[in-house]
Amino acid sequence: MKIELVPELHHCRIVCSEMIHFVYQLQYYILFEVLECSWDELLKTIENNTTDLDSLIEAHSKYLRDVSSKGLLAASHDANMMPRLLELLATILDYKVAQDNLYNYAMAEIERRERLAQTADRRTRHGQWGLTDQDDTLDRIPDEQFEELVPGLLRTLNEYSMQFKRELSQLLITLSADGDSDLRFLSFRLDFNEFYLGSLKNVGRKTR
Repeated sequence: MKIELVPELHHCRIVCSEMIHFVYQLQYYILFEVLECSWDELLKTIENNTTDLDSLIEAHSKYLRDVSSKGLLAASHDANMMPRLLELLATILDYKVAQDNLYNYAMAEIERRERLAQTADRRTRHGQWGLTDQDDTLDRIPDEQFEELVPGLLRTLNEYSMQFKRELSQLLITLSADGDSDLRFLSFRLDFNEFYLGSLKNVGRKTR
């Protein structure tokens, strides 16, 4: 792999790991704290309080309301909770697209260098110079691409990375202060070591 982009690709993997952690914890919350608990409550209601079809329909309707409201964080008193969640998920998808663009460029660059290396090897076997001044650069990204294309890709990735951290920190602050214990527990799971909230505290100290 070319040395020019190794640090940037490594940083992409770190940011991607943070996003995967967020998605996994959100998935756990929806599967166990929302679906499983709501289903258990529905079964208890059917067993103890359902006497006719109307009461059964009402119990099921309540189950659906609970699942949709808790799963989309709409159970919070903060009306902006669900839009924040959707914006955060959209940012993750945008980062994935930008990361794919960088990876695709990297793979294309690797293929270009492999073709040049094969050409140089073939010429050498025939007693010719491996590469000439007319050939593209073999051991580094061409200057015009490194100065124009690559910075744009990296700038887009950095913008989405900062946007993800900013949106997640705002979501965590809202979750941790919510009156719903399940949402506060979700905040703890998402930031159990206070990586994001701790960063905000440090920023606050520096700005004083």
